[in-house]
Amino acid sequence: MGADIHSRRRGLTAIAALPLCVVVGGVMAIGVTRTEAQGPPESPYQGRLSKAVFLSDRVAEALADVSAKAPAAGREALVAAAARAKQPEPALATPSGANPVAASRLERRRALAQGMVAMVPTPEARAESVPASEALVAAAPGVEDAQGLGIPLARAEAAESYVKAHRDSALTPYLYAYLMVQYRLAFERQVAAKALDGQKNSAKKYRIFRQRALAATEPLVKAVAEDIDGQLFLEQATPEHPRNFDPDACCRDKI
Repeated sequence: MGADIHSRRRGLTAIAALPLCVVVGGVMAIGVTRTEAQGPPESPYQGRLSKAVFLSDRVAEALADVSAKAPAAGREALVAAAARAKQPEPALATPSGANPVAASRLERRRALAQGMVAMVPTPEARAESVPASEALVAAAPGVEDAQGLGIPLARAEAAESYVKAHRDSALTPYLYAYLMVQYRLAFERQVAAKALDGQKNSAKKYRIFRQRALAATEPLVKAVAEDIDGQLFLEQATPEHPRNFDPDACCRDKI
């Protein structure tokens, strides 16, 4: 009996020494530290702020709704952001008689520009929002592909190109959060499509721009980055989060 107990203890010691990488229901579960598993503190906006800025066609109205339900500490900043977004931009007004394609394009540009000026409260950001919205819209495909990957990846590529071409852009903080959203959306769709290589790349990019957005000096940019990161998903429910997605983690040390 003493030998049996000793054997069991050795078995438990061996199990404790293994990498935190197990198979549950046929699916490999990657071990992460407790901090990684818990992620960031829960956002007080519960996803509403990020969706108002990046996934709404009417940014000003969506932000006004968020501000009405926001914690007192952030309400004033959100009211001001909604007011900035509501200010009309003549260069993006839909002309009388515009065809549906042109009208739809201008509507998308207005939403982008409203998000830009809401997040970055400077005259330089407002002036740049007109050409920047054009640059971001120009590269996106007009029709989504079957797996839903084309649009977020094209938008991400356009935004990265804009950041690289405009090193001193007033909109850089906004674009970091925008890129978080695009790579998050791409990641969710890649999970559904079982596109593992795509997931790895989107997760890597997401983490890069997450770090940059969280380091922003603009309080609203940081708040929206935390709101994006604190959600289990943005549009499509997935079992993984790009913040800590690393399917090779448990086996990397063995190579």
